[in-house]
Amino acid sequence: VTDAEALELKRFLVRELDQQDISTHGLTFTVRTNRAMQYFTSVVIEKNAVTEGIPADLYNILYAKDFNPNTLEYHTYARAIKKEMIPALLIELSKWYFRQLNPEKEKPETVEAGPPVNGSITLYQCSNCLTVYDTRYGDPSANVPPGVDFGDLPEGYKCHVCDSPKKYFVAVAHREGG
Repeated sequence: VTDAEALELKRFLVRELDQQDISTHGLTFTVRTNRAMQYFTSVVIEKNAVTEGIPADLYNILYAKDFNPNTLEYHTYARAIKKEMIPALLIELSKWYFRQLNPEKEKPETVEAGPPVNGSITLYQCSNCLTVYDTRYGDPSANVPPGVDFGDLPEGYKCHVCDSPKKYFVAVAHREGG
């Protein structure tokens, strides 16, 4: 980078995003301060041109259509913002990008409730995120009603927190039901 002002802004943004532990994998960024340039990037942070009535230290954030750096079509995400606000807006924009990469999850299949739970229950825990499946409560987010034993869950069952398959759950405790 030959533009000292752009390099300083880049360092500021990298520090801020690192502190927030934000992934921007797959996105490319361009910092534009004062010279005209053709973009080949997903996201542009550009310094506002000096105009009457608008302070020169404000920035605009643009993003490429579908975040595709090969396009020449850019949309404004934020206009006339202070430098301190850029990291928070880039975080929002990055999350939006990742949501677009991960279309809505398939609707989980519905599981019928079993008989009322009496006696001993085994709790199962996801070995990746430590979420616990308890027969007494089922898993409402996966359409599993209370009373469904873990062994009766369909093979396609996944952890509602991290999407780990059923095989990653391990028996962790026994509890009296009822």
